[in-house]
Amino acid sequence: MISEECLEEANQKLKQSTDAPDRTRKAVAREMCRLLESGQLKEDIDRESPDLDYLLSRLEIREGKDNPTLDMKWNHWLGQIDFFENGYDRYKV
Repeated sequence: MISEECLEEANQKLKQSTDAPDRTRKAVAREMCRLLESGQLKEDIDRESPDLDYLLSRLEIREGKDNPTLDMKWNHWLGQIDFFENGYDRYKV
């Protein structure tokens, strides 16, 4: 079960950094928390304690018409990790 605290924090941080639709933002927030709480990322990267800020930094959130959507960025980043360490496709939105 995903912690409500993580969901609220992730949704709030995404809301502050992107204008993605509510539904997309909540879906990405949910998968971010699932990934962090699974412990899989911690085992696969050279970072002692990945957190929401680390995940947000991977999304390169920026403004502009040529800017991919939040879910596209999330899924692309997961695809890159999955290329080297299998098992990340289940966190795509």
